[in-house]
Amino acid sequence: MKMSLTNAKPLPQPAEWQVAHLDALIESGATIPIPQSIIDREGQMIVTSGNHWIFPTGANTKYTNWKIDSPILKYSIMSFSINRAIRVSSHAGEMVLIEVPNLLKKAPSYEHLTAAPDLDSYRSTLVLVMQELADQLKRNKTYWRYWLPVAWFKWGATRTADLGFDQRFAQRVNSMRIPGGPKGVAVRSNDPLLGPLDHELERPLLQLALHNDKSTEHRHLQQKLAIALTLALGRNSLSFRTLFEKDLRPSPNPILDKNDSLSIPLIKKRGAPRTSFQTVMITPFLSNLIRQVIKSNEEIFPAEDSAQYDRPLFMLRQPRRQVLETNNHQFALCFRSLDFNRLLVDFVRRHKIISPITGELLHITTRRMRYTFATDMVDMGISKAELAVILGHSDTQSIRVYYDIGSRIVSHLENAAAGRIEPILGMFGPCGKSGNDQDISQKKSQKPLPVPLSCYLCPAFKPYAEVDHARILRALEAAFPEITTGANNSNQDTILVKESIKRLIASAKRRGSVNE
Repeated sequence: MKMSLTNAKPLPQPAEWQVAHLDALIESGATIPIPQSIIDREGQMIVTSGNHWIFPTGANTKYTNWKIDSPILKYSIMSFSINRAIRVSSHAGEMVLIEVPNLLKKAPSYEHLTAAPDLDSYRSTLVLVMQELADQLKRNKTYWRYWLPVAWFKWGATRTADLGFDQRFAQRVNSMRIPGGPKGVAVRSNDPLLGPLDHELERPLLQLALHNDKSTEHRHLQQKLAIALTLALGRNSLSFRTLFEKDLRPSPNPILDKNDSLSIPLIKKRGAPRTSFQTVMITPFLSNLIRQVIKSNEEIFPAEDSAQYDRPLFMLRQPRRQVLETNNHQFALCFRSLDFNRLLVDFVRRHKIISPITGELLHITTRRMRYTFATDMVDMGISKAELAVILGHSDTQSIRVYYDIGSRIVSHLENAAAGRIEPILGMFGPCGKSGNDQDISQKKSQKPLPVPLSCYLCPAFKPYAEVDHARILRALEAAFPEITTGANNSNQDTILVKESIKRLIASAKRRGSVNE
């Protein structure tokens, strides 16, 4: 006997009337039995008999086990899972079987579904379970998770109403506004454990350890490649885990161009794995590291021993049984998500990389590395459209958070400079906004010149001819009168900046490209 969460009285075993009710509906043709197998949206077969199903999700394939005591509830959830797998994807069907039962079980009245004496009681109890779940998710600030149970309830009310779905409650939830899942919270909050790595204090430690690591052990080579790929490409774990040895493409003309290319699988929620790719150029360092891993794979797993499977870069020692039970045998040797993440963690532990921010071992995940890559690209000035393509997104909606962070950084820098640098920066590039000379002239300081003024003394500086350098010079002289008056002759840099700008203007005049 089971005990109720709300009282100490034993609850009866699953009522026989639920099984009899289901049998009667199936016999009358009002509903159909759960089939022995189905074909998902990608054309893969899923065996749907028994209490564990295997959804063919490529390298993510695993057993999906569940336990639902109420026969009616079990049937409705299984039916909705089949519908999602056929119409959307195997992943969508798998999420139904994982998420909906787990969420419903959080409601105190959940186990009373099994003990309900009749259909009307079951129907009212199910409504109570949904209401309790909504209240609990709101308290935990995870209300966005309510959307999948709501989708299941609405689907059941329109297709299998005889299985205890209340029509009036279905109309109520249909009008509810359920927020989307939280996106970019760790990025926006700059969480020291979940957000992007600090570009000045943490990421350089990884890069230094990577370049100083000379180990040729197979496991260490895999660790180095995992770190190098996440630093250089910023893709999600599945893209890296489904990289095969054949995806490395040598340069067609190594004499003129030493950079090889890599075909990266694009991950689409509704698409089969490894059906679309994006080819990127990679550095000789990364190319050499990939070749070392391929060579090490061959030494441990000779081609004749793994000829029946495609050879991934990150190769397991034994094929996974769950994958072999599907038609996706090409992914049998691919790492699972936790296997790949373990490479990153073990690299940090092996090199004892301590975060200067937390004072502990650097907390590293594939997601953090993706955040780090994206914020780095924003700092370099990449456009939203370009970043979306690089990260494998179909639109720019999902990458806006990185630009929000960039805007905040600019704002903080401007405040730190008391509004003095920003007007000059605005005149420095062809797309900037012009500052106000009067405002600049009111700002006086005895501090050294900031960027971009110091750029004029840099040997690598390549100034834009179309920028109003003459105006920069006038603003400079107004903001720093010591340059004009010679009141501070010890500051030779400021004098050199003034002379450098004058020579640049004169040169531009001779070419006829000056902007005054």
